[in-house]
Amino acid sequence: MNDRFCKWKEWVRMPDRVFWAALFEEPPQPSQRDSERRARLSRYGIGLTSVLTLLYLVVPVFATQLAVPELMWVNGLALVAYLFAMWMASLGRHELSRGILMVAANTQTLALIVLTGDSLNLYGFTFAIAALARALYSPREPRRRFFYVGMPVAVLVWWAVFAGDPLISFPEPAELQLAFIRVLNLVTCLLCVLLVIALYEREVLVSEADLEQARERSDRLLAAVLPESIAERMRQGELQIADSHPQVTVLFADLSGFTPWASGREPAQVVAMLERIFSGFDRLVEAAGAEKIKTIGDAYMVVSGAPQARSDHAQVIAGIALEMLAVVEQVNREQGSRLALRVGVHTGPVVAGVIGKLRFSYDVWGDTVNTASRMESHGEPGRIQVSEATFKQLDEAFHCVARGGTDFKGKGSMNTWWLQSRATT
Repeated sequence: MNDRFCKWKEWVRMPDRVFWAALFEEPPQPSQRDSERRARLSRYGIGLTSVLTLLYLVVPVFATQLAVPELMWVNGLALVAYLFAMWMASLGRHELSRGILMVAANTQTLALIVLTGDSLNLYGFTFAIAALARALYSPREPRRRFFYVGMPVAVLVWWAVFAGDPLISFPEPAELQLAFIRVLNLVTCLLCVLLVIALYEREVLVSEADLEQARERSDRLLAAVLPESIAERMRQGELQIADSHPQVTVLFADLSGFTPWASGREPAQVVAMLERIFSGFDRLVEAAGAEKIKTIGDAYMVVSGAPQARSDHAQVIAGIALEMLAVVEQVNREQGSRLALRVGVHTGPVVAGVIGKLRFSYDVWGDTVNTASRMESHGEPGRIQVSEATFKQLDEAFHCVARGGTDFKGKGSMNTWWLQSRATT
């Protein structure tokens, strides 16, 4: 019995405050796409009302007993107003065209109801006009929305409370035709409401499809400029990303001789050369599971162990460095150039995170980065200089030759090694 009572309470409980807050919260600012959508709906509405009014003008041609002059005048003037609204819409005056459409539709409906009373069941069109007004005006236009939705409601209330006898009468033989038109008007009103809803739903679906495509483009852009794990954290709403990594290996590489080579060549040729070399580097880094940080001119920076920690970060960077030398040698053979790659590697702790608001960038900072840069700048073209910290991580997997103590700017004397090759088994 107690379980049944609990289930009953669960069924009848009121929605929580979050639900009600969502209903009454401030609507979002309308976008350019929202304005375009409502402009299209306005043109649809003008076209719909114009076609219906034209039909009501054409019907009396075949049913002369329904050709009442007063009705012809009301529908004729309304058609002129709709055509004028269509002209304004074609000129981009969408605000004016919407207003003309709403005023004309409500005035036409009210005049027809006053003239015909209950004889044609025209009151149903107030529902279609109210639905159209609701679709044409956004929540950011509360006064216009309230006014134009309220107009057909007021017409409906007036008809229900104050409507008297019709001001015109149809000939007696037209009763059968009037009965058919009454049913047709009710069906037409329902179809108009459904059509307005369908058009609005179509526009919403188009907007959702555009939004989904924009989201996919944004995701692809984030994946192109940020590591996948970092991009996913940003998609989840994480605003500030800053992580500490106790052990990573950082590589700096610089093309020695590139500036003299580029000085005498066309810009397109210079960019093509960098594209050829750096694209090869990118493929190496991606295949090894490391992370390209950035390029600065003809310099290239890579890190392994961040954002995803891994124990073999030094071995990964060492393998990439050796293959980078091979890429430059291959390009030299193909292009007849004499470029040489100078590489520096160091291992240690870093801080990594995303900086920038308009242009995101994943970067790493710390003394490890500075030391790796010194390893590169104090190295030799065509060689890979690694620090003692990196050398200890490589163990027996790679063959290194001691360089000995070398003075580094801001660092003093440091023992370094030349990375020669992978160890042979």
